[in-house]
Amino acid sequence: MPLDTYVDAPVALMDNNGDGDRPAVWDKYEEIVKANEGDKNFELMERFAFYDRASKAYAVIATGETAVYANIILKKGRCKITRRTLHQWKKEFWRSTSARRADAR
Repeated sequence: MPLDTYVDAPVALMDNNGDGDRPAVWDKYEEIVKANEGDKNFELMERFAFYDRASKAYAVIATGETAVYANIILKKGRCKITRRTLHQWKKEFWRSTSARRADAR
C-alpha cells in the first residue's frame, strides 16, 4: 500500500527527546521507506501525542521488534486501481469464496 502523498510527513516516529543516541532502527525505517516510496518526510512526535494518534489508528500491528523507540505510524495513501487489477481481485475473491463454500459442504 502506498504512503499518503497529500500530507507533509506520512511517517511518524515517537521522539526520544534526546534520550541517548538516535535509535538505529530509525535508519532502517528510512532505508525501507526510501527504497519503496522514495524520499518521504518523517515526523517526530512527543510521546503522549504519539500514543493519542496511535489510539485512533485504523489498524495496529504488533511485531516482535524489541528496539527502543521502534514505534512507527504510517499514513496510507490511495491505491491506484486499474481495470486489470480490479478484475484480478474479483477473480481471486470468487475463487476463495467458492472454495470456502465447497469446504463447508
